[in-house]
Amino acid sequence: MSRRDLLKGAAGGAALAATRGGGSTLLKGAAGGAAGLLASSAGEALAQGVRSHTLTVSAVTWSVGGRITVPAYAYSLDGGAPTVPGPTIRATAGETLQITVVNRLAVPTTVHWHGVHPIPNDMDGVPAVTQPAIPPGGSFAYRFPAPPPGTYVYHSHVDVAVQVPKGLYGLLVVDDPRPGIRAAVPWRRDAGERRYDREYPLVLGDIQDAVGNAYHIINGKTFYGLDAVGEPANQGRLVFSMNRGERVLFRAWNASAAETHPMHTHGMSFDVVAADGMDLEIPIRRHNMGIDPGEGFDIIAHADTPGVWVFHCHNLHHAVNGMIAVNVVS
Repeated sequence: MSRRDLLKGAAGGAALAATRGGGSTLLKGAAGGAAGLLASSAGEALAQGVRSHTLTVSAVTWSVGGRITVPAYAYSLDGGAPTVPGPTIRATAGETLQITVVNRLAVPTTVHWHGVHPIPNDMDGVPAVTQPAIPPGGSFAYRFPAPPPGTYVYHSHVDVAVQVPKGLYGLLVVDDPRPGIRAAVPWRRDAGERRYDREYPLVLGDIQDAVGNAYHIINGKTFYGLDAVGEPANQGRLVFSMNRGERVLFRAWNASAAETHPMHTHGMSFDVVAADGMDLEIPIRRHNMGIDPGEGFDIIAHADTPGVWVFHCHNLHHAVNGMIAVNVVS
């Protein structure tokens, strides 16, 4: 495959347009890209240090690429479109988060704030332990202090092996008040290594269509989506653009129920700087990083060599099944 063909299959938009029908929402690719998954919600409200959101859970028909659709569950934030993964919730250290979850599924659900500590026990989202499950048509208001700066996850804690792979997961990003700073603890290396120039989500998962075909996805999409004439579909969520010399933060998390994904970058190395929301005292230089189910890492890639470089799962049958992205260094 030529570089031109690779970019033809990978570049373009993938934000989401929604149309109602049949009791679920059909979500198709439109304009946008991976960086948009990390943007703050326009509907957020911050008053007296409390950042408030409404997180709605619903059943959707989700496009993993081109005309390939799967039945899914999805979160929407503050009246926006439902997405897989769910919209990123952002806060700044020192704030309080208040998230009202509205359940429009036909089954109960909750939201667990993965890695957030400390958190009030009754806000932890474990059904029948810390709270009753949220029934269909019901709602529940979660309120807790934002944890230290880092990457965390929110996900369903009801029927986890079904609801999470089906789409009920998303990133919770807590920013340092200082822009571009990625460490809550001092590092033993030069302080410049805690800085980054841009950031992208790298949310891994697997999802099945109505007849049981499995797709391995990054940011809700498979690299091999096909359009009506058999050409690769545009996959804006799978193209990570960067400039030569930049340090690029990837916020990675594995939403798969049982699959480990060793992610490998061509053309660049990266430093592992945090694990499950906790900063490492000493970054670890890698070219390949195994990410187990439910596990997350922050990695800072070094965009030193111009070109179009594949970023894929090194379980090659996962890559063949769609778990491929592209780093474009200009």
